[in-house]
Amino acid sequence: MVKVYVSLNGIGDVMKAGQALEAALRAGADGIHMDVLEGECRNASGAAAPSPFTPDYVAEVVRYAMHTRGSLDFPVDAGLFVDDPFRLAEDYIRAGASRITVPFQTFSSDPDRIIKRLPIVRKRKEFADKSRKTGLSFSASEIKDSFRIEKYSTADYITVVASGPGYDLTPAVVGIEGILRDVHSQRAKVKAKYPWFEFGIAVQGGITHANAAAIKRAGAGILVLGRDFYRSGAQQAYIDCVRHA
Repeated sequence: MVKVYVSLNGIGDVMKAGQALEAALRAGADGIHMDVLEGECRNASGAAAPSPFTPDYVAEVVRYAMHTRGSLDFPVDAGLFVDDPFRLAEDYIRAGASRITVPFQTFSSDPDRIIKRLPIVRKRKEFADKSRKTGLSFSASEIKDSFRIEKYSTADYITVVASGPGYDLTPAVVGIEGILRDVHSQRAKVKAKYPWFEFGIAVQGGITHANAAAIKRAGAGILVLGRDFYRSGAQQAYIDCVRHA
């Protein structure tokens, strides 16, 4: 069964991140996603506001989620949209993030260096548990450009961003299912060659109850909800609908 995460960025107002977390947990999300941005964000009125997703904030999210769910292991994914993700990765690991996602745009100038450093992050004592993972995120256009999954085998997963800029607020791009099918097909071929190969596929951006089934069939193991989840009048039912699509 597909896992359903909820993005705290998707609420559209960084000052309401606490409300977003409460809504996601109450609705039964399987995990929480947040994008850590360099510098300032924008609130609902368009005014500049400091990014709330500091390591201290992540630590509070982890504690609150575990308390609310009565579980010692609740997935929290931090996407590090900063100039040097590894400068901050250790702080977020210590804060309790269980998934550290490095966007392709932050290392496209020197991908080999970053790919080599992913296993080093995973070997950190606080991150050694198998439930802790490191991954890479790619936009749909970046994957279309001669993407080869085997090249990124040091990652535990990839996240495909299925929509354009402001992806938590914009629709999925046309043809995203075909892109995912290609990634899934590549994954199957590599796994047939190397049985030890494990590589998760997550998708975020523009996911709704209307396209979730097609995206799931194309090979996604995790779907990350954003704007449409928060706009839904029945959020628990919305997650159940997406989960069982």
